[in-house]
Amino acid sequence: MQKQFLYLTLGLSLTSSLVAQKSLTETFDNFFSPENWNVEIHSNMDAKVNISDKDEKTLLIEIALPGINKNNIKFEIEEGMFSLEVKEKQEEVKTDKNYYKKEFSSQNINIKQSLGVKVIPETAKAEYKDGILKIEVQKQKVTSKKSQVVPIK
Repeated sequence: MQKQFLYLTLGLSLTSSLVAQKSLTETFDNFFSPENWNVEIHSNMDAKVNISDKDEKTLLIEIALPGINKNNIKFEIEEGMFSLEVKEKQEEVKTDKNYYKKEFSSQNINIKQSLGVKVIPETAKAEYKDGILKIEVQKQKVTSKKSQVVPIK
């Protein structure tokens, strides 16, 4: 009787240990997944990014880019990530009777960021108005991740 109890206890301990290990592994994999943490920003300008659901099927990305010429904006989107590149140079020349002044500035922005969901890149539509770049893109249908116990023969 005592021997059977010991085997039962060891069996339960091993089973719960394997379940805990699998759960812990999945938690770490999800936490460190590139889809969740892949953000890279290189900028000499403060570009704010908002990512939200417009509705059940559409994702809305808004990026504040005030004073930027839309021809200097390059936006690319993949299934689960986007990248933005802006290279803008401005020069201003002022002359007065005895005064000459030349001002110039450059703005460079490089952003790579995860969207948090998978999207269909071919459906992306962008508009730049009043210093805000708005991109709408259709989300992919979510397939549930069900686990299944596979019997071993």
